[in-house]
Amino acid sequence: MDSQEQVFKQSLRKLSEKYLSSTIMRKEILDFLKNNVQGQSTHLLLAEKSGKNINSTYKDINEHSVINAISLLRYWNAMQEIAREAQVTEENIPKMDDLIKKYSNEVRYINGITDFNSLDEYIQVNEQFTIQLVNYFQKDIASLSTNDQKLMKKLLEDSPISAHFKALKLERMKKV
Repeated sequence: MDSQEQVFKQSLRKLSEKYLSSTIMRKEILDFLKNNVQGQSTHLLLAEKSGKNINSTYKDINEHSVINAISLLRYWNAMQEIAREAQVTEENIPKMDDLIKKYSNEVRYINGITDFNSLDEYIQVNEQFTIQLVNYFQKDIASLSTNDQKLMKKLLEDSPISAHFKALKLERMKKV
């Protein structure tokens, strides 16, 4: 495996971790709070209950940060505490076991990146996950590192999934 391929795999792993971390923060914690807790800002409540600075909370949510295990547990615990204070019934409060089950495939995809001989082979086997990842980051490519931008360009233009994105682009162009 050449060094560029290795760099792409490292970038893919890093972007995958950021994607999963952001998805959990947004879909599992913030969306739950927004849908079940009325009143104060969910960001403010989450910062307050997790013991984290409000700016750190915004950064963790909005800057594609990979949240470490302790921070995730702090946010998860804070979300559950906020839900209980808002008198959400216990059976409606998400459980960590359910989170682990829900995202077990994504974790396996991330763990498997280095198991494949080539990036293209990985993408073919994990096509849907890779498409979701590209969809998530393609709107904000400029904020990514140079290596991550190169990976995104490869995924969009020269990979087993590039036909998917070219077809979408063609559809958008036809609508105009």
